[in-house]
Amino acid sequence: MSKYFIFQLIITILAALVWVKILYRLMKRQLSWAKGWWWLAAWLMVVVVFWWPGLTSWLAFNLGIGRGADLIVYIAILVLFYLLFRVYVRLDQQQREIGKIISHLAIKESFDDLKKQS
Repeated sequence: MSKYFIFQLIITILAALVWVKILYRLMKRQLSWAKGWWWLAAWLMVVVVFWWPGLTSWLAFNLGIGRGADLIVYIAILVLFYLLFRVYVRLDQQQREIGKIISHLAIKESFDDLKKQS
């Protein structure tokens, strides 16, 4: 048994645990179906790459990229930028909602103060 085989088994077990967690969150409706299936597919790709590492080299060669490892890095950077953009958009929405709530509370307090004075 090679050291790489043990590493493959560890990654597969880790992915299986993540799949169970994702399916649990899907069943509890804590995660949307689109996001859940996306994450399941992403972890499936991790397992596929670890069991068949030559697949990334073949795909990279057909895309005109030098090595499979380079392809994985490029994809990882693109995914991270996308996720960072999603977090930024969500943070911006929350800041706007907080601003609206603060404005409403300030107006309500000022009306309450006017009522107390009269």
